Amino acid sequence: MLFNSTRSLCIETHKNIQKYATLTNCLHKEMFPDISYFKYIKSLEICLDKDLSEKLLKDIIGLDLTKPNIDLMTRKLEIQFNALSEINTKYSLLLMEV
Repeated sequence: MLFNSTRSLCIETHKNIQKYATLTNCLHKEMFPDISYFKYIKSLEICLDKDLSEKLLKDIIGLDLTKPNIDLMTRKLEIQFNALSEINTKYSLLLMEV
């Protein structure tokens, strides 16, 4: 299921970025313009607790969703999965160099 795959990838990405930021002592340095590693790591934690939580999945499963709603949710998860995949790949490679 795409939801669980995205959640797992988010957890892995969180771990890799946190490990990289800790090993390179850059938690408070910029990861993106105006976004520190610390802030990005916290945003992943919020995403996991809110947008990719087990509770949310159970709530969604219990809803009577229309096909357009399901398609929209699927597209959003695909976008999130692809973005996480790109970032995770980058930090997995960076960790090999540390």
